[in-house]
Amino acid sequence: MAKSNDDRFSFIRFPELQKILGGVSRAKIERDVASGELPAPFKLGKRMVAWKSSEIEEYLASLQRIPEGSYKSQVRKSKRVR
Repeated sequence: MAKSNDDRFSFIRFPELQKILGGVSRAKIERDVASGELPAPFKLGKRMVAWKSSEIEEYLASLQRIPEGSYKSQVRKSKRVR
């Protein structure tokens, strides 16, 4: 599927990313970026960062590819807020 020019330059700001990720905290997102699990944001201004929507889509797709029962899926389950 070909991407339009709009898709290549579409960005997701922090509050929208929080909603997409299920309401996780700012600290959790920052930890995931620091560990390399979540793509790093782009600095759009002095106090503004955003993520490329295509990178977030790839990240979410990769989460769905983790086989149930694998070590990574077990770690994800143990980190869920109960």
